[in-house]
Amino acid sequence: TMMRLGYIVMLLVVHLRQITPFCINSQVQKRPLKPLVTASVAKVSLPVEGTASVPAHHVQQKPKEQFTVKELTSPRSYLSFINEAKKDQITVIKYHANYCRVCQRTKQTYRKLVQRYSVKNPDLRFAQMELGAFSTHPSATLHQRVGICKSLGIVKTPYVQIYRNGKCVASFSTGSSFNFIPKTEGTINMCLERTPRDWADFESLFDDSIAENQRARETLARSLPQPYVTP
Repeated sequence: TMMRLGYIVMLLVVHLRQITPFCINSQVQKRPLKPLVTASVAKVSLPVEGTASVPAHHVQQKPKEQFTVKELTSPRSYLSFINEAKKDQITVIKYHANYCRVCQRTKQTYRKLVQRYSVKNPDLRFAQMELGAFSTHPSATLHQRVGICKSLGIVKTPYVQIYRNGKCVASFSTGSSFNFIPKTEGTINMCLERTPRDWADFESLFDDSIAENQRARETLARSLPQPYVTP
């Protein structure tokens, strides 16, 4: 019996020696395949015919703004912006002062208003001007700049004027930042809704105020170091 048991154990040992190398080798051969396949899929990128690779930061760029607010930096640029408008085109100018807190709060509000009209009525023109830019020469005093603003009807900040065909057809203080949008937008819409007959009646009714502003701009043009010639 002991001899038979020993014979059986020997057979088991021989059998295990025959199958164990196969099991180990099969694992060694199969395991490396998984990371190799994964790495090749992750790293290989085949180009598509007719297309070019675009960097991610180029794809994610924000589109440029489709509207502009012209910055008027001198009396000459101010006069030119008004006179360069096309026939019947509405020109809106906002005046502000660096020291004015309400002006600072309405800066972004004005841009939003312009953006809105760039979709509804892209033919409108918008600009803004700091009151200090009304200097006719480098040594102009504060008193002289204030005098120019008052002659043009600009008495407070923020202040808005609307021009059409070289004539000032609206001139008003916007008041608090809460009133800026409703007051400015309401006046612009009123101008857009007028018919040619309405404009004729309006200009006849406010002829004196329109003429006063026009004379003030002519005086400003003559006071420049190199006189401005109206185109």
